[in-house]
Amino acid sequence: MRLTLSRLLLLAMIAAIAVSWNPARRFFAADKCLDAGGSYDYGAARCDFDRSQPGPAASGVEQPTVSVSAVAVAALAVGVAAAGFTWRDRRHSSRPVV
Repeated sequence: MRLTLSRLLLLAMIAAIAVSWNPARRFFAADKCLDAGGSYDYGAARCDFDRSQPGPAASGVEQPTVSVSAVAVAALAVGVAAAGFTWRDRRHSSRPVV
């Protein structure tokens, strides 16, 4: 199998999603808790409706160094580029695509 630009971009998109998966999951868990009126315990990774919890910096939880949204945007851009290059490769291919 030949490593074309579209396959390389697809691999980069998969890597970006894999890197951002756990921080995104933690972010959405905290967001869901706060939307429901609770206080998110970052140390125990659970929602607490009984008492107020400190924020992530005060609880000693390591914060991701790369913004989750930045990684998501990068993965989307790589995916769009991969789709464009794949479409271009198939359009200009001399042999029929099966």
